[in-house]
Amino acid sequence: MFAAPGSIKTVLGIICMLALGAGCATVPMTDTSSDANAKQFQTAPGMANIYLCRGQGIAGNLLAYTQVDGQTIGALAPGTYELVSVAPGNHVVQVSGPTNIEQLPVTTAAGNNYFFIVTMRWVGPGIRHRHIEAMSDADGRSTVIGETRAVATPQQ
Repeated sequence: MFAAPGSIKTVLGIICMLALGAGCATVPMTDTSSDANAKQFQTAPGMANIYLCRGQGIAGNLLAYTQVDGQTIGALAPGTYELVSVAPGNHVVQVSGPTNIEQLPVTTAAGNNYFFIVTMRWVGPGIRHRHIEAMSDADGRSTVIGETRAVATPQQ
């Protein structure tokens, strides 16, 4: 038979709440001119750029938190990237979440761009580890062009 009108509303309400909860995570975004400037891939004199890119992939409702040299940069949602300007030398990029922390060392040179992709790895039911790895210049530029710039703290 048919369900009572009150129960249909309840079922629809539950479906709507589940759909909202399964949505994508969001982070603060820069203005369009900052995004466009970052996509020029120009470094400040005597500095290097580190691009941290989230890409698409699985677990769109989860954020990846980023740090460079122990300083919090921000959070990445799918389809976003952050830009950090650093002095030449040895640095450590880090990505973390509630289940893990992963670090990767990088040695930078003035005038160069360095690209990293942040992904989610399935490690068990309901458990996703954040993973970071270096990308080639060509892959990095292509990824950045297809993403939108998230706010990095401090603003770069």
